[in-house]
Amino acid sequence: MPWWGGWIGGATTAIVGASLLHAFILPLQGGADWFALSIFFASCGLIIATTELMHHAEARASKAEAIEELQSQMLEERKRSADALHEALSRLEATFENAAVGIAEVGLDGRWLKVNERLCDIVGYSRDELTKMTFGDITHPDELEGGWASARRLLSGEAKSFSMEKRYIRKSGREVWVNLAVSLVRNTAGAPVNFVSVIEDITSRKAAEARNQLLMAEVNHRANNLLAVVQAIAQQTTFDGDPNAYVSKLINRIQGLSASQRLLVRNEWQGTDLSDLVQEQLAPYRDLIGSRIIAAGPVVRVNAGAAQTIGMALHELATNAAKYGSLSTDDGKVFIDWSLVDNDFSMSWAESGGPKVEAPGRRGFGNTVLARMAEISIGGQTSLEFMEPGVRWTMKAPANRILAR
Repeated sequence: MPWWGGWIGGATTAIVGASLLHAFILPLQGGADWFALSIFFASCGLIIATTELMHHAEARASKAEAIEELQSQMLEERKRSADALHEALSRLEATFENAAVGIAEVGLDGRWLKVNERLCDIVGYSRDELTKMTFGDITHPDELEGGWASARRLLSGEAKSFSMEKRYIRKSGREVWVNLAVSLVRNTAGAPVNFVSVIEDITSRKAAEARNQLLMAEVNHRANNLLAVVQAIAQQTTFDGDPNAYVSKLINRIQGLSASQRLLVRNEWQGTDLSDLVQEQLAPYRDLIGSRIIAAGPVVRVNAGAAQTIGMALHELATNAAKYGSLSTDDGKVFIDWSLVDNDFSMSWAESGGPKVEAPGRRGFGNTVLARMAEISIGGQTSLEFMEPGVRWTMKAPANRILAR
């Protein structure tokens, strides 16, 4: 109720009460009564004023309390909002710093504004160093224009984001391949503010792709070579009028070649251990290895070409030894030895205890494999001697033509 409502009501009540008192109970009979009536009205006015002031004070207190409560609620709500914002920013910052990929804010002029630790690991620069540079400073020169062209498309509104594979140059000078995804941040008015880049290190994947391409090229090259070798085997294998004998000899020689190929395939054409190659080629005589077949030499890993050539030579030597040489008797032995001295590799096959050896009347495929093919494929020198104790074959070649890299 407004202040004047309280005064009017109180005054009216006082006047009506005094009039009723004068009319029915105490009629005014002199100046003293009028004085008493004045005192009465003054007292009523004082009471009314006091009551009204108390009501106003109570209303103000209630209003102040309501305002205080509202302010408290607003402060509490503001605190909750601030806490929620702080928590969200903390999570965002933790994600930024602990991401498995590089993340960066990049200025419209290409400057690194903010970078995470992963990006520093990728490019080899510290935060302080990067934030003094532009992305162009570490981009491979061949891909710099492509990066700026893509950025211009973002700024013009032609694209909302772009991704590309590119190379950065690490601080050490080494190239590193990355998968780059970039988007543009705009303000509420739509004006560009900065770029956000996500950078994933794909160097290992690129290296694997390069290795696979190289392997495919190598497989294609080896397949062509293998077909040529098989063709040579077929042409050089003598036919004595017996188709079955011819087929048997041809199959045996191809199987010897296949044994070397299995080892190379198992090692992804990265070469093979020479000891494994010897064991594989002499597998049909494995019961004799260690007793009648003695193989010894240092650990040597030979390349694919050498493995193919040495494997075929061992197969021919073992086949001939089983048919005509020391492995055709119960007492004959074979000694296989290889060595690596400085830049020279040497290998020998020596038989003993077999039947009397005689040089063949003509040069066949075996002689071609043991002499000419080895010399051509590995650039070495070979000798095949038909000595009284048994056949002796030796081969010498530069180590760089034999060893796997």
